[in-house]
Amino acid sequence: MIVARPVVGSTIEARCTRCCQNLPHTVISVKENHLHRVQCAQCDWEHSYRPPLSLSTASMESSSGASEWQKLKATFAGRKAIRYSITRNYEVEALIDHPHFGLGLVRRIKGKYMVEVLFESGAKLMRCNGG
Repeated sequence: MIVARPVVGSTIEARCTRCCQNLPHTVISVKENHLHRVQCAQCDWEHSYRPPLSLSTASMESSSGASEWQKLKATFAGRKAIRYSITRNYEVEALIDHPHFGLGLVRRIKGKYMVEVLFESGAKLMRCNGG
């Protein structure tokens, strides 16, 4: 069996951490014969290589997040969203407005500098001030 070695400049499928999808990426760097950094062909975001999610894993993640989002969305009526900023502190149940992901609900505080936020596209870990 011949295994192709990753080559800088080649196009591969990877999971984009910004688009949250399996998309074509250009290989930016390779370390010790393993993919290291890639650039998304759709949004041009450069990030560490993440293998594409299998169809079954991706559909399970998005369907559970989507159904939870639909249930919670009804509770947003009349609430004002806070504009997301990395320099802010957040509390559980805070409604935030992110420039890329849109409206989100803080589900839990994860350590001193991270919050888990549920967006329509799924849950994301976001940086915060933590002060």
